[in-house]
Amino acid sequence: MATTEVAYALAATDGENATARRIADFLGRPEHTDAYAYPAGKDEAPDATAAARLALVAEATGRDPRDFGGHDLLGDLMANVCLSGSDAPQPVPGCTTKGDFRTTGQTEGQTLAVIALLNGGVTPPADSVVRLAQLQCDDGGFPSF
Repeated sequence: MATTEVAYALAATDGENATARRIADFLGRPEHTDAYAYPAGKDEAPDATAAARLALVAEATGRDPRDFGGHDLLGDLMANVCLSGSDAPQPVPGCTTKGDFRTTGQTEGQTLAVIALLNGGVTPPADSVVRLAQLQCDDGGFPSF
C-alpha cells in the first residue's frame, strides 16, 4: 500500500518522475501484480482495492491500466461489481451489498475503484456510486472500514 501511495505523490509532483516510473515498472511486473491484486489467482476476481490502487499508479505514470501486469484492471473492476448483496438467494462471494466492487469490503476500496474508473475514462456503475454515498455516517463523515 505505501508503495502505491508514494507513486501517487511523486507522480503528482512531476508526471515524468523517475522514481514513480520505477515503482510502476516494479508493480507492473506480472508476478507483482498477481501477488498484490490477484491473490486468489489471476483468473479469479481481483482484490478490488489493490486493483484500483494499481490502476491509479498506471494512470498517474502514463501507463495503460487496461494492460498493466498482464491485466485489464479497469475491465476487471467493471466485471466484478456486485449485482446483489449477501441477502440474495445465491450470494456471490465478496459481495455484501448491490453496487459493491467485489471484495472491497470497505469505504477506501470503493472510493479508489470509482476514482480509478473515472481517471481511466470509464463511467462507474450508478449502483457503485450510490453504494459509496450510502456509506456516509450520520455526522457527514465516512468510516475507515
